[in-house]
Amino acid sequence: MSIELQTQLIEQLKPLLKEEHFQEAFDHLTADESTSTRFLIKMELNRISAPCTRTIDLRDRSDLPCQEFQQGEQAHFLDAPSKEIFESSLALYQGEYTVGVYEEVIESFKTRRQKQNDQKAKENDVPKEEENSLLVPGIIMGNYCNRNEVRLTMAVKISASQLNGPELQGNTLDLSVNGARVKLSPANRIDMSKPVHIKLHYIDEEHLFDELARGMDYEIISSEDTDDNTAVLRLKRVDTSANLTNLLDSFISSYRQKYKLDINDIYQSAIAMGLERQYLPRLPHLPLYVGNKHNEPFISHMLLSQDNHALVNYFFDENDKGQMTSMLTPTRLRRIITEPKNPAHRLFFSFTHTVKGCIHFYSATLAELKAKKLLPLFLGFGAKKNGWRIFRIGCQKVDHNQPYRNASMPMDDREYSEMTEHKLSRISHVLELIDCTQSAAAGHYKAWFNDQDVNQLKIFAQRKVRSHQAQLVSLQFNERRGEARFAFKTLVTLTQGDKTCHAVTQNISGKGMQLTMDHPVEFDEKSTVILAFPKLQPLAGKVNLSNLPYRIVRTRKNGVTIHLAAEIGHDIHVGVEFIRRLIKHNADKLEQLTENNSEIKELADGMKNLLMRKLSSVPLFVEKTAKSGKLSALGIGPAANELTDMFAASSGKHLEFDLTPLFGEERFKQWVMSSIRESRPTDGLKTFEVFIEIARQPRGQVELYCYPLDELADRDEQLAMIQRCQRNGQFRALRLYIGAAAKPDMYYIRKEMDYITVQAPHKAKKVENMMWHLIGVGELLDITMEVQMRFPELHGQIANKG
Repeated sequence: MSIELQTQLIEQLKPLLKEEHFQEAFDHLTADESTSTRFLIKMELNRISAPCTRTIDLRDRSDLPCQEFQQGEQAHFLDAPSKEIFESSLALYQGEYTVGVYEEVIESFKTRRQKQNDQKAKENDVPKEEENSLLVPGIIMGNYCNRNEVRLTMAVKISASQLNGPELQGNTLDLSVNGARVKLSPANRIDMSKPVHIKLHYIDEEHLFDELARGMDYEIISSEDTDDNTAVLRLKRVDTSANLTNLLDSFISSYRQKYKLDINDIYQSAIAMGLERQYLPRLPHLPLYVGNKHNEPFISHMLLSQDNHALVNYFFDENDKGQMTSMLTPTRLRRIITEPKNPAHRLFFSFTHTVKGCIHFYSATLAELKAKKLLPLFLGFGAKKNGWRIFRIGCQKVDHNQPYRNASMPMDDREYSEMTEHKLSRISHVLELIDCTQSAAAGHYKAWFNDQDVNQLKIFAQRKVRSHQAQLVSLQFNERRGEARFAFKTLVTLTQGDKTCHAVTQNISGKGMQLTMDHPVEFDEKSTVILAFPKLQPLAGKVNLSNLPYRIVRTRKNGVTIHLAAEIGHDIHVGVEFIRRLIKHNADKLEQLTENNSEIKELADGMKNLLMRKLSSVPLFVEKTAKSGKLSALGIGPAANELTDMFAASSGKHLEFDLTPLFGEERFKQWVMSSIRESRPTDGLKTFEVFIEIARQPRGQVELYCYPLDELADRDEQLAMIQRCQRNGQFRALRLYIGAAAKPDMYYIRKEMDYITVQAPHKAKKVENMMWHLIGVGELLDITMEVQMRFPELHGQIANKG
């Protein structure tokens, strides 16, 4: 008998299972079948008619509201269609809850959900739906909740009241001893600044606690409005009654097996940490950490990522000594810290001047240049130099009341080692050094030049630093080398086929190096590159430092920066052996860029956490779709941000941002998707600039009009656009950084994923799918102030068109 006929026969026999004449009916219907077939059918009927002890809970799986359904001593949570299936299946087994009832409910639910997913997929194929691909959710990063108590997902009817306010009705969404998440209506009757008194009216037929019904006082932590004029509030209990604490603890403990643990905080933390792991290696800015010595602020540490080495390298002089601390002097740091609302102290202009092989650095803030009346001279002259740079400094004060360690899991250790905690406690502020330089805009700055004597700029010459004053700390999850890197410069000759060029090393390790060339050279990345070290050859004696095979790991900065690794075969690689000896014998003279010990790992992790509390930019993530890609999320902080607020104005939902004005469909394809397809995770991020006009409309509405810089190629056209935006409303300039994402590092969130998998496997799968679908990472950066400095006319100056 075929499987299909067996199934049909079983369905015929199901209603007769509990009947007295079942055996007669079974013998009659299976009379023509073999003994083995009859045995298999009888076994299956016995299996599905056996009592079932499994409960069915569809609250986290169904899109429909679920109600508690009591069957005997078991409580199930079913939506309306599943309840109908449950009751009809129950009738087949004469009111007994069997394995067959359980399987019928689950199978019908899966079938119904599959139909819904298929329908959604069809709707997503409609071009009209693609217009919403630029509506992107916000994920809060750098603020990971540590919960040391059990929180249950449970719905309890409540009433809530505030001082001199009406009593509102609602229910709990989850509950713990010291907190709760509740849903109340109407949302417009809630005052977020006042505490709220919550009464638990009804728990179940057996438990009605008088003290809980009298109510507890809570502080409102946050609120989220929904579409039906209700508010979801996150609450913290402020009532310190020991009796109430014991009662809540007893109540929650007794219901722990019946209700699901709430894992929403850990779920959100896992997503945010997974995105953080993608973003931080690509961080293009340089985090700086400010300490205090003899009542003077100073830069104590710098945090290195994969993409910010160029900023560190810029400040190395001819002796490989970093000169950044000479730009960020105690006086300048004090002004940045004490005058946070004056951006002129945080905009730096810098250039280098080389005389007889000696590199001299010149730097000044916008405030200093205005005070000395040397702004036109410095900008006009500096823009002509090769080392011309514009830097903006982001600044945040460290809140030492918050733990330095992110502990997202229950009972996680909230502190590092005593030594690491001490080092972090001495950091007063976190700065971000942001390179705002745009090479194509150098000509705009030259228009500032006037006929003043350039010798007046000598007052801005930086004092030479003879020793390294700031410790370089590398993001540990980004460091995958087996050996440490050291800052070292020497001439290198590269040859591949008929191509030959010269380059200078920026840093070295035993098996690799980073080089910078004078101009881009298109090497075949699949072929070997032959290296020679002409300046080091005299030190090598009889060892021949030429014809050394290396392979290209990645190129950046449009081919100017190149990373190489030694091609090691069965024979000894002469270059590797020589460089290792060079590092070993000069360890006290070379600046080590990376280290590998537990203390440094902890320190790097703590510094990363301080940085993530308030970023100067807005991280952006892109995920793949069936046809192309779409924006997956924006990384936001717990504090308000002008940039994200601008895109939230046109979106009606909480933590949702409409980036349609910025991208549109065409610009998203041209900028974002094309950049991702044309790059690799090891390449630098590509950048695009856009001018934005913020026009205020009647009734407080805001309209955004975006103009890509490449469509305003003419300088006069760019200036006219800025002036028009300022007349009609407000002007903003943004820079988009975008590149390809690396493979997800699921080990980074392994503890969170293990915990979620136990409590809610479907949510763990959702996190994993999101991480594996990421194809792009980047950020949005506000560069308005720097763009306005490109045009002397905006500052009452006459442009020098000569």
